[in-house]
This record gives sequence, C-alpha cells and structure tokens, in this order.
Amino acid sequence: MDSWGDSPPPRYDLTSFNIGNRECSKNLHVEFLVVDVPSAYNVILGRPTLNAFQAVISTYHMKIKFPTPKGVGEVQGDTIQSRKCYVEAMRTDIFAWIPQDLEGIDPKVITHHLNMDPNIKRLKQKNRHFEPEKDRIIQAEVDKLMAAGHIEEIQFPEWLSNVIFVPKPGGKWRMCIDFRDLNKVCPKDFYPLPRIDQLIDSTSGCELLSMMDASQGYHQILLAPEDRIKVSFITSVGTFCYVAMPFRLKNAGATYQRLVDKIFCPQIGRNVEVYVDDMPVKSKEEEGHVGDLEETFSVFNPAKCVFGAFEELKNYLVGLHLLVKPSPGDTLYLYPSATPQVISVVFIREEEGKQIPIYYVSKVLNGAKERYTPIKKMALTLVITARRLRPYFLLHPIRVKTNSPLKQTLGKPGTSRRLVKWAMELSEYDISYLP
Repeated sequence: MDSWGDSPPPRYDLTSFNIGNRECSKNLHVEFLVVDVPSAYNVILGRPTLNAFQAVISTYHMKIKFPTPKGVGEVQGDTIQSRKCYVEAMRTDIFAWIPQDLEGIDPKVITHHLNMDPNIKRLKQKNRHFEPEKDRIIQAEVDKLMAAGHIEEIQFPEWLSNVIFVPKPGGKWRMCIDFRDLNKVCPKDFYPLPRIDQLIDSTSGCELLSMMDASQGYHQILLAPEDRIKVSFITSVGTFCYVAMPFRLKNAGATYQRLVDKIFCPQIGRNVEVYVDDMPVKSKEEEGHVGDLEETFSVFNPAKCVFGAFEELKNYLVGLHLLVKPSPGDTLYLYPSATPQVISVVFIREEEGKQIPIYYVSKVLNGAKERYTPIKKMALTLVITARRLRPYFLLHPIRVKTNSPLKQTLGKPGTSRRLVKWAMELSEYDISYLP
C-alpha cells in the first residue's frame, strides 16, 4: 500500500473489451488492474487476456491476429504512437502534468529585467468594464495564474495596464494584458532570434524529427523583484502584478531565446534546433533518434530547468520532406506571381527532370502597395524574395520564369525612382529571365 505513495491504491475492474474492426472483431470480459498513476500507456494486455483471445503476435509486422466467427481479425500497431509511448515511459520524470508542477528557472540562471529609465513618467490606465461573460473569463484566468504562482495581488502599483481580449478560433476569447504603454519606454534587447528559413535548412536531410513545445515557457522565467511592481494590471476582481515573465512584454522573446541558447548550447546545430519555445530534436538516421531524445531529456531536470509536458510528439515536421536544400552550384528557378492583394513565389531546383521545391515565399500587400501596377508588383515580388533568401541569390544562378516583361522593366526602369532602386539592388545577383 505504501509503495503507491499519495496515489489511491490499485483496484480490480471487470469490463467488456473489444479488439478488431467492425467486420472481424472479438469481445470478451477482461479483468483489469486499475492504477491511478501517470503513464504513457492507457491499457496493457497480459498473457492471460491474449490467450483468451487466441491471439498470435508478430512483433516484426507489428500486428496481432485472432480468429473470429467472420474470419481472421487483426490489430495493426502504430509506429508513431508506440515511439511516443516508449520515449515517455523512459522519462516521465521530466513532464509537468499540472501548472503547479512547473518549478521554473533558478533566478541565478536568468531573470527578466525591464531596464527602464527610473525618471520616466509612470502611466496608469483606467479600469475597463466588461460584460459578465468576459468578467467570468477574467476571474478564471486570474485564479489559474494565482494558483500557479505567476501573479500576486498588489496595492500600490507604479504602472497599471488594462485587460484586453483577443478572439480565439471557435468564437471564444483569450484574456491578455495591454502592455503597450510600458513597452514604449523599455529599451530594445537586440539579442538575435534565429531565422526560420535557416532552421528549415538545418533540418534538411534528417530522417526523423520530434517537435517539443515548452508548456508556459515564458512563465518559467521570473521577473526581477524591482520590476514586478511595474508589470501590474487592473481587473474587475482586483489589482495584480506579475511575478513571472508574461507574454507580450517587450524583450520577453529575447530573454527566453537567450535562456534556451544557453541550455542547449552543446546540442544546437547537431541534434537540436531552438526557436524561442519550439525545439525540434533532429536525427540524421532514424536509429539514433531515441538516443538524441534521451540526450535532450537529460537537460530537463530540476537542477537546471523544468518545462511542461509535450503537447505533441511528432515524427516528421509537417511538409518538411517536400522541401530540399540545394547543392552548391545548382541553378535555381523562381516562379513569381502577383494578385491585387498578395504576391508569392515558388523557389525550386531541377533534379533528373523533376522540379523540387526549396521555399515558398508570400506577402500580403496593403496600403500604397495594393495600388502598384501589375509589373511593379512582379518586380516587388523579386526584390522581397532576394532579400529574404539572400544567401541563395549570392551562391546560385537564378532563373526567373515569367511571361511578364520583368527583364525589360528592370533593364530600363525609366523615370521611376523605385524601379531604379530595385534594379540596382538586384544587379549584384546572377539573375536571368525565361518565358
């Protein structure tokens, strides 16, 4: 009894259990031992149950077959789900099952500072009033943040921000804090954030990836004690200040990136990439993926940092296998397109007569850019792509495939100063035009 700790003691439960599909299935009454402890598995079938089903198991084919009145039934194993169970079973100690399990980052490792001018004028926003439905959302969010230790009540705030609501899919609302006044007076932290296109390049050629997403990652970093009184907000249920670093606070992303770069420094570029709170674990060969996960999990311990449970363990980054990294010297082809509101590009290379995509680039136009002429929009498409994918434009010959007279327009830009500027910007690259 004592070996189960604070969990309820195990119990036996007789229940109806069905395996197979609709055509060929089998149903038996099975007695389960029910244990109320965190586990990667929902059900574990023992030999007596498998014997009762007359089941034959093939671990090689990941299948179970068994006789039924309508023929042979079978159950096919799920490689993705089984790998997830295996990894979680290895290291359940790193998961935080509830917000209170998140121990946070030791302030000796990192804290977030606002670095404000102490003489600047303080601003206190007036309390906004909301309808009862949103007041209930505020109450629930405040209760959750208080229970997790992320906020505390305050009586004499130096700054005061208001609650705002952002719509969520499905017609629901997310409560946020309007830190705009506070953010305006905070100096910018110029710590560099990774470029997403470079991260995609770095994972190209990997056989397997697992995506990790830190649960409430920002809230694991504490605010400097002297700055907490500034990060205050007012609601219909009271006035509170943040103890932990909140979302939408200026430089919060830079602080978090600085932390994860420090934590994963030995692995970044080798088997881990980090983009703020998204961390793909990558493996050149599938056989080494569990080892790469184990190495990454070894970082997550209470002495260093504690992150939340995985939202999802994915084996392949969605769509990544469709994008390839070009080889040195490859000629790259660019297909631009422009509509009244959107410009876009497909960037490809050719291999054995097949066109293989490298990147997709798009941008929504607004303001004056919507009123550009069609040819000017096509030129803008080329300029934006060259800026975003500059390393490729410098290292590879670029062939632009279009029926628009881009070559003539950029070759003789005429009196348009904007076209002259773009033509000069593009002149450093090896660009030619094909119909």
